[in-house]
Amino acid sequence: MGGYGSGSHRYRGANKCEAVCRIEIPYLNKHGLLEPGTMTTLTWSRRGQKTAAVELATWPEWMMLYYCIRQEENTLRKVSQRIDFDWTDTAFSGRRRWFKCPCCSRRCSVLYLLGGVFACRECQGLVYCTQYEDTFQRRVSRALKIKEKLGDQSGIGGIFPEKSKRMQYSTYERLRSEHEQTQKVFDRYLSAAIL
Repeated sequence: MGGYGSGSHRYRGANKCEAVCRIEIPYLNKHGLLEPGTMTTLTWSRRGQKTAAVELATWPEWMMLYYCIRQEENTLRKVSQRIDFDWTDTAFSGRRRWFKCPCCSRRCSVLYLLGGVFACRECQGLVYCTQYEDTFQRRVSRALKIKEKLGDQSGIGGIFPEKSKRMQYSTYERLRSEHEQTQKVFDRYLSAAIL
């Protein structure tokens, strides 16, 4: 019979979301790349070295991705992949755009490149790095993300950053409260480790 973690899709050899190229609806929206007629090139790099590039062309109801993948014989194969959009209604008569996963047709806001195709996290069998962190590590990671969201790169300790101009007060107070709780846990952990 199985031991610890048996039956779970989260195994140590799984590819991590953070380690593969991805295309995100929020990023494309923010940079105006989902407007029909837009053509651009997205690039990814690691440690200053370009690792991948994808040409993107947008139509009203879908987008096309053009890229090359390296095959086993170390040759490049050109790939074109159509990604359809799906829409949901939002408050005040708005509409939210989603990717329609080419493999399972589910709505998603992020597509990951693995095995030569872009697809959702589920279809690619990807896991998040935080899935391997214990509760304490996860809380520390969350606290760091909160400070980074506010533009502070100083780490877990120190003074909590000021509210950004566009952030609502209720959001800021919620984040600050969450960060303070994590800071207390972190301080207790440090005190116990020193003693």
